[in-house]
Amino acid sequence: MMSMLAQYYKTKTDDKQAAKTAVNVSDIDSEGFDSTLFVKKLLDKVSLEELMRKDRKLSEEIKKLDTDLQMLVYENYNKFITATDTIKKMKKHVEGMEGEMKDLTENMDKIAACNDVINDNLAPKRSKIEKLSSVNRMLRKMQFLIELPSRLEQCLEMKSFAVAVKYYNLANHILKQYSHLPSFQNIHERSMEVVVKLKQHLKDALSEPASTHSILEENVRLLLDLDEAEADVRRDFLNGRRKVLTDILSMELKDVGITQNLKDLNSNFISKFQQTVRVHNQSFKSNTGLIEFTRELFNQYFKISKKILLDGYQNVVNMNGMEQSSMTDLKSAVLMFAVDLFVVHARLPEAALSDKISNVLSDAVRQYLTVNVKFIKNKCQDLISNIAKFKPREQATLSIINEASNEMLTSFETLISHYKIFIDMKDVKLIETKINLFKSWIKSYLVGLLFNVMDMIGKCACPHSIVSISKERVGNAETTPVGALMLSRLAIMIGNEVISQVQQLLTDASNNDYFMGGKVIEGFHQVAGVMVVHYIEQSGLTCGHFIRAGMERDWLSMDVPRGEGKHVTILTDETNKIFSELVAILPQGIRRSHSNESLQSGTATTISNAASPFIMDGLSSDMNYMMKSFNKKLATFRIKSPKDIQVRSVMMEILKITCKTFEEYVRLLTFGKNGFQQLQVDVAFLKMTWQNQCGVDEHAISSLLNEVQASTSERCLEPTPLDPKVVANLLDKKFSKK
Repeated sequence: MMSMLAQYYKTKTDDKQAAKTAVNVSDIDSEGFDSTLFVKKLLDKVSLEELMRKDRKLSEEIKKLDTDLQMLVYENYNKFITATDTIKKMKKHVEGMEGEMKDLTENMDKIAACNDVINDNLAPKRSKIEKLSSVNRMLRKMQFLIELPSRLEQCLEMKSFAVAVKYYNLANHILKQYSHLPSFQNIHERSMEVVVKLKQHLKDALSEPASTHSILEENVRLLLDLDEAEADVRRDFLNGRRKVLTDILSMELKDVGITQNLKDLNSNFISKFQQTVRVHNQSFKSNTGLIEFTRELFNQYFKISKKILLDGYQNVVNMNGMEQSSMTDLKSAVLMFAVDLFVVHARLPEAALSDKISNVLSDAVRQYLTVNVKFIKNKCQDLISNIAKFKPREQATLSIINEASNEMLTSFETLISHYKIFIDMKDVKLIETKINLFKSWIKSYLVGLLFNVMDMIGKCACPHSIVSISKERVGNAETTPVGALMLSRLAIMIGNEVISQVQQLLTDASNNDYFMGGKVIEGFHQVAGVMVVHYIEQSGLTCGHFIRAGMERDWLSMDVPRGEGKHVTILTDETNKIFSELVAILPQGIRRSHSNESLQSGTATTISNAASPFIMDGLSSDMNYMMKSFNKKLATFRIKSPKDIQVRSVMMEILKITCKTFEEYVRLLTFGKNGFQQLQVDVAFLKMTWQNQCGVDEHAISSLLNEVQASTSERCLEPTPLDPKVVANLLDKKFSKK
């Protein structure tokens, strides 16, 4: 059927498709279709039910094709009717066309005849008209030349500079050609006076801040049109723009924040600079002078921008501290600076501004570190000073140390988390090359800060350890003994806990493994030992005062002992308070690392004779001589920082100093029998009390107090000791009362 339609409408089919259709006799749409063969195949292969479906399908297709044929016939009939109507209309209009064409030809002939008559009549006068027209044109030109100066003045008043330049250029070559004639020379001189003013107006406009891009470009073009040398015009243009840009850089900064100040500066300076570069590139052929112009101005710009970034951030931190808003302001300013300056660098790479831009960005980042590290340092100094001056009260001292440690760690964490913003700027142009440098800076600044904190703690201790039984206190007067002990514990916490957490924060922020170094950790442990020595020294000094007060009595004429002396009771009360402080601040088992032999045996400090005057008021010259000898002896005594900074070891060092002071005082006195026995009771009381209260080594305390007893025996006229049972009974009565 499709082939029949194609044949009817004379449409061509593909030769290959036609050949394929001709061969296929079973295809109902093929030209070689064989109905008999087709029906036979259906009867052989298809069931009755399928034959019925095939019959219905063929019937539907036949109906559809009939409908399509009817539609085609209808459409062709309509086209035929339309074509017939069109032909009738054309025939009607063409019938009168020949007459009209004939009339048109006749009219054209008449017009040509009239034209010939007119030309013949006007021919004698045409030459006269041409001569008069030439004279008229010459007179107009002369009038224009005569009026040129006044016209230029008028254009100057109306600021129609382009029109003035156009008038001048039209007349200039004529005036120069006939300048030997007085009249023309006069016109030329008057015109040049106006042109000089015009040039000055054009040059002045180059230094106007309000001049737009189009005005600048037009003024440069007009100056060049006035035969100004290109080098001179370029010089005047750059000088004018230099004045505008320098005035912008000279503007005072407002108190509106870092980002706003930098935004105001860039919106004025960089936009005007980019305008200058565009006009220059469009007006001049080379960049001669523009590179130096750019470098000179941006050297000034970098100074101003550094002042905004550096001083501005310093002021913000001074007012607000390490707040997120301060960091956000600086971050926005740094990003704005990098983006705006990258555009300038891309537009004019010959100026080689990239290194200076990177240096400003680096200075801003370094300023962040410097300012915040200084802020943290001052904060740590306040914390350490407050702890150093701490006096025992009811609140728990360990909680104060924990608060100080946590506050320091929070400051470090804030510093690192804010600084991570700069490390994450690796995709920002002109900053990407500095990221590794930024990473190294944060580590070095933190290490330096930790050493500063270490030094702050160390300076709270005495300049050297001193044992003295004089009335004068030596060392750092502002650091209380309990303050020194608290600082020792704080140093240990920083070395053992804070540093490791800071290292982890650095690692997370930069995706690199950071290690602060063993010297930092070891340094805090050594400082902890120094502060413990300070505590031991001051506590021993306090105990020495109680011993001195108790020993200032007549030991030769003393009564029979009835119990321990009052000064011994006061001394044990003091040692009990010291022990309570140690328990509250130094939990058991805190150990320090040691890197050399001196630390393994405990840090020891020799006493300075000059710093330990041992002259007491009211003593005889012989006694003073003995005191000087005692000072020399004390000069060889060494206070050791315990290998293990814990309660028992520190307490033992304090008791050693106390016993040593006790022994040396005994050697300055002379005892009678009763005095010797009283001291025997006091020593026994101290031995029992210290073993019970302080939990120290029994053998070590016994050895120290036995030396005191032995020294007393040497200084006694009649060293007759009490029976141990009597001493025990006296002490039992005392302890039973408690």
